[in-house]
Amino acid sequence: MYYGNWNNNKLNGLGTSINNGIIYHGEYKDNLRHGIGIIQDFNGIKKYTGRWENGKPVGIGILSNGKSHHILVDINSQLGKI
Repeated sequence: MYYGNWNNNKLNGLGTSINNGIIYHGEYKDNLRHGIGIIQDFNGIKKYTGRWENGKPVGIGILSNGKSHHILVDINSQLGKI
């Protein structure tokens, strides 16, 4: 499910998607997550806030575990671990 901006029949601009218990709110470009965005599970327990390029998280972001613990991570070193 997607709520947000469309351009040329593609997700472009700010939007929110909900798929398989995962919520993403942020920027899209040509149907891919691209720009600043937040992804979290449906319960809001695990959350990542950061930058996205071509559908993938990149660079430094904030990872939260739902217990008020927030850590600054280089997402490229954490892929597959979170």
